Amino acid sequence: MPAISRPIHGIADALLGDEPAASLPGWRDTTLVLAVALVLTFAGQAFVIPFLPLYLQQLGLRDAAEVRLWSGVLAAVGSAGFAVAAPLWGWLADRVGRKPMVLRAMGLGGLALAASAAVQSPEQLMGVRLVLGLMSGPATASFALASVTVPLERLLRALGLLQIAVLLGQTIGPLVGGVLGDAIGLRATQVVGGGLTIGAALLVLIFARERFHRGPPSPGQGPVTPPAARPVRTILRAPMFLAALGGSVAIDFAWSVMNAALALWVQALSEAGRAVTLTGIIQGGFSLCAGLGALMTGWVARHFDFKVVLIGALVGSGLLFVPQAFAPTVWVLLGLRMAQGGLDGLALTSLNTLVGYAAPPEVRGTTYGVVASVAGAGAAVGPLVAGAAAAAFGLPVVFLLCTGVMGAGGVWVLARLRGGALGAQGSGPMDRPQDVP
Repeated sequence: MPAISRPIHGIADALLGDEPAASLPGWRDTTLVLAVALVLTFAGQAFVIPFLPLYLQQLGLRDAAEVRLWSGVLAAVGSAGFAVAAPLWGWLADRVGRKPMVLRAMGLGGLALAASAAVQSPEQLMGVRLVLGLMSGPATASFALASVTVPLERLLRALGLLQIAVLLGQTIGPLVGGVLGDAIGLRATQVVGGGLTIGAALLVLIFARERFHRGPPSPGQGPVTPPAARPVRTILRAPMFLAALGGSVAIDFAWSVMNAALALWVQALSEAGRAVTLTGIIQGGFSLCAGLGALMTGWVARHFDFKVVLIGALVGSGLLFVPQAFAPTVWVLLGLRMAQGGLDGLALTSLNTLVGYAAPPEVRGTTYGVVASVAGAGAAVGPLVAGAAAAAFGLPVVFLLCTGVMGAGGVWVLARLRGGALGAQGSGPMDRPQDVP
């Protein structure tokens, strides 16, 4: 891997802390490169995803109910493809390396994004979205790579940085994509987004480092208590893992529903011709606050009860969907989405860290893949149910649907982590206050 300049080393030191005695060389540089690549990747994706309902209108759909239904189908097929493929990619990552999986997700995902610009019908767009779902998954692959590269005592900080990078990309993407969409058209904007994602893959190819080997973890990696003979099926039944799984399903369900419905709701509340830009502003504001929430996770983990905060974030986020269903203006909707983003960022970073602590390094690709697959199934079902409900009863009902799902997610996490289950898993985020930034 080419040497990264001294200023970049300084940034990595500031963000990730000093080098523990037992750690793999270059872990800070690799984490920082992954963060930059995730910003580019999710910015590129966000050039496209929030505006798919409007793109469908350009492809010839005119009936509002039909657009809502197709929006749900597009979101569902991508998530379904991801749900089917994620366990395979996770299993493969544990056998051939995690870096190749990051390159696959970013490189092939970028090509699929660019190909979206060439479609001529909703059916063709559905096919491209399915391929994108099957080939993509950059965040899951990056989390898996970081989780086996970063020393355990820096895992919360590193995964928090990567989560912030994802959300920063989702902040920049809709803002820039909305402006570009109005200026050069949605087709050209999709080509630009695909190019950004391919550029991210090149960064990882050149600069990221992985010393892959199958077998026990290196010193400083993985749980303090050696996992020894813990089979994957035992890990998948652990309360900490199940809590992360249920919470992730709830969030992915709600996010996929909003990806399918938000642009149409903004269009209904705004002046003609401004829906693309305003949707970008709202999505950007949501992601910005989610990034701030992720940034605060370490401080919250040190000062407050982790379980209460995680459950409160899930339930609070769900309750904020209710006033969104009755928002009188776009600007009220913006404020509510920003408040919700802060809670989601806090919850997401906590859930991803739980997965990292629940599994030893040699099977983290598999465990992250399982979480991504099940959450992706929730993301596939969400738009289909919401699209049908919106077509039958109107758009506001989809917000109320998300309230119920997020509340159920909070109850699930409470049930799995009750009675000190968090600490029972061995070393966890609350057992290691030195993780906190």
